[in-house]
Amino acid sequence: MNTQILKLSLALVMLPLLLARTLAGDEVARKSQVRKVSKASALAKAARKAKPGDVIVVAAGRYKSWNAKVDCSGTAEHPIIIRPETSDGVTLFGKTKIEITGSHTVMQGFLFQDCKLEATPLALNGAQHCRVTDCRFADITQGKRPTYAAVWIQNNAADNRVDHCRFSNIEGRSVQVRIRNETDLPLRNRIDHNLFHDIPDKGANGRETIQVGHDQAKFGMMAPLTLVENNIFVRCNGENETISNKSSKNTYRNNYLKDCSPGWLHLRGGSYCVVEGNRLEGCQGGIAVHGTHHRIINNVIVNTRGPKERDQVAVWSHARGGWPLPGHRQLSYCKQYPGEHERTPCRCES
Repeated sequence: MNTQILKLSLALVMLPLLLARTLAGDEVARKSQVRKVSKASALAKAARKAKPGDVIVVAAGRYKSWNAKVDCSGTAEHPIIIRPETSDGVTLFGKTKIEITGSHTVMQGFLFQDCKLEATPLALNGAQHCRVTDCRFADITQGKRPTYAAVWIQNNAADNRVDHCRFSNIEGRSVQVRIRNETDLPLRNRIDHNLFHDIPDKGANGRETIQVGHDQAKFGMMAPLTLVENNIFVRCNGENETISNKSSKNTYRNNYLKDCSPGWLHLRGGSYCVVEGNRLEGCQGGIAVHGTHHRIINNVIVNTRGPKERDQVAVWSHARGGWPLPGHRQLSYCKQYPGEHERTPCRCES
């Protein structure tokens, strides 16, 4: 009896709180607005005026060289959504530069095509809890220098997600997490469930498909805690490193690399990164490791066409000549599958 009375009392206490939360949610839903825009300036203005739960709709069409700052703040329960009027109905091309700087904002369903990397087409610039999803980036040409990427995550951007997007024929980097100085540290960003394919070889450095950090000598010990998982890479031939790590405490998990040339998953520096459950099939490269205290476990490398100067999995320093790091094993061959010891080779198949 006492137990039943206690449960009833708790229910009576919680009921007003749940009712208040439901009513608040209904109030937001009633007040949310759909704002339709067709100019970059109108997009920026609509973003400034947007409230949690609002939807900004971009009219169907092709738009050249849009430059807009999307500075709006939704909530976790009621994000602000920016989407095309119709599915695949909006193409952004030319020198496009869209910056998302607010929080709890979703950019969904846009096609970035025939953009030129004289600017970054889409940047999460200081954004918090924002999402880029179901967008396509295609036929993006390089600028004078490989400075820009199709997507930037930078300026202390935190807890953002780039997912279910498609990247093809990108002549520069596809996604770059940028650490520009000691006070600029993007944190806990997630890059997952994307398809990267047919990235061309332009014969130059600076065209990694994904890069996390870009100056390991200066900022390699900074820890952005980036998660790169469940992505597919097919024929990503932009340069030696398909995935390039130049910072610490990042995780690369359950990614699939197929027919990438060279196709290295490369820890260029940093410490305490995890490379787990990835599969590399028919690539020229494998997994290369520099730095300390990384965990390389349960990966599979199949039918590598690797060059003779590097084996499928090795711990190398980043010094000239590839000297092994003091106190660490250099893994010359990948012939065994010894379990989950943190510095052991991974399984290979012929």
